[in-house]
Amino acid sequence: MDIRFYHTGYCTHPECMVERGGSLRKAAFPAMTAHITHQGGNLLFDTGYAPRFFQACRRFPEKFYALTTPVTLSQPTIRERLGDAAHDINQIFLSHLHADHCTDIVGMQVYRRWIPGGPLDRIPVYSPQDGLARTRQIGGDPQEETYAGEFDFHTIGPGDVVEVGPMLVEAFEAEHTVPAVGLRIMGPSESDPRAEAAFAYTGDTDLCDTEVEMARGVDLLLSECAFEDGRDTVRGVHMVGSRAGELASRAGVGRLLLTHLQPWTDPETVRRAAEGVFDGPVRCVKPGEAYRV
Repeated sequence: MDIRFYHTGYCTHPECMVERGGSLRKAAFPAMTAHITHQGGNLLFDTGYAPRFFQACRRFPEKFYALTTPVTLSQPTIRERLGDAAHDINQIFLSHLHADHCTDIVGMQVYRRWIPGGPLDRIPVYSPQDGLARTRQIGGDPQEETYAGEFDFHTIGPGDVVEVGPMLVEAFEAEHTVPAVGLRIMGPSESDPRAEAAFAYTGDTDLCDTEVEMARGVDLLLSECAFEDGRDTVRGVHMVGSRAGELASRAGVGRLLLTHLQPWTDPETVRRAAEGVFDGPVRCVKPGEAYRV
């Protein structure tokens, strides 16, 4: 399977709003997406931020969200980032329904409905909680809008397995501030179709036993690492480098990729922290990079 990563921006929020006893210092919460292709499967993991976020937050109560968690976009819409590959997406998985992971679902819906020569076929969208209601909220659409021509919404939770072509996608519980899942993807290896390859994506989470089980023995682990050792003390929200390394070590993964880094975080700092715990290859993902397993 081929995996390409995109960063879509970040929001900031006082530390004390996510941790009891935290400081007023602002912490950044970056957003990313992953595009996976493999023998008939064409998956998008999360959609990230989009300009639609600002439109959806013009009025209260949504405006309060924009005021308290200011958003900075780093790239245009997911359709523009993917180019022609957006046409081939046949499954969307949302790790959770925070705005930085799902706002551009509306951009994908508009693209699939109104593309010249379209509309495109209906595709499944999997998420914890109610993805349809969240899409309506972001799009500012009425209750009767179901997006039935573009999306078939499904709720996914720990233990659920989805078959996508030759791949199996299994959801595992994550430790975050809202219901969230990590995802394990298994399928035939690109280099040897007789062998199985496995990739895991933590989603937004702190270190927990269910994420270790998700990552058990995978060839490639993509771990969020929004916080930094010695600087960020919040627990139950995001990883620091050492905990991402501990996850990789306990799970016995082949390679560790770090993502979701804050704009002011030195990638080398979190990479070294992970390497201090995990003795395999560690790399911080850069936008547009691609990997194969």
